[in-house]
Amino acid sequence: MALSTIGTNSIADDAVGNTKLDLTANYTFTGTVSGAGGTYNLISTTDATSASSVSFTNLSGTGTNIIHVKNLYDSSDSDFRFRFITSGGEVTDSNYHTVGIMRSVQGNGSTHYTVGGDYGIIFDAVDDNGGGEDIRSSCTITIPKVASGNNPSLYGIGYQQSHNGNKNLAKFAGIQINTTAVVTGIKLFPGSGNFAQITASLYGVDE
Repeated sequence: MALSTIGTNSIADDAVGNTKLDLTANYTFTGTVSGAGGTYNLISTTDATSASSVSFTNLSGTGTNIIHVKNLYDSSDSDFRFRFITSGGEVTDSNYHTVGIMRSVQGNGSTHYTVGGDYGIIFDAVDDNGGGEDIRSSCTITIPKVASGNNPSLYGIGYQQSHNGNKNLAKFAGIQINTTAVVTGIKLFPGSGNFAQITASLYGVDE
């Protein structure tokens, strides 16, 4: 006959395996769970139309930050840009170095880069949907945790619906070589005009 209650001093350490636990049940822990890897936490989501920019000022300070962008298209076939934000505000000095590599389904390829710009580029020439295809760009941006005294950077990969109708795989990376303050936020904005639409979700990954 199965026992409904067993004293803890009657159970040897690590004696209960997963065959005796209901793995579909929810368990409440009041202490710290270790050894399970980093925790992936949704911090906030922004869904904007006709917006000149989208900013996150609440980056996680305990690890890497990841931003998922979807439903992206511009009002004027312009670049998709970024600037870092620190406790001193938006970093606007001309010390962003970025590079991007694109390969289209048509077999074409190109690169773009900025050296000493006052912004970084994620995508160049995002479609404004003028052709009526209604295909949006998307990407994942990773911002590694950087301690004070080091230059902030980001990198990522995405799908770019280009202004000329090309459908592109795009990879990108960038760094701000002048600031060494801790990054607390990021501003995303088009090179001209507004975002016709953008949905962006910020996640923090504990380390």
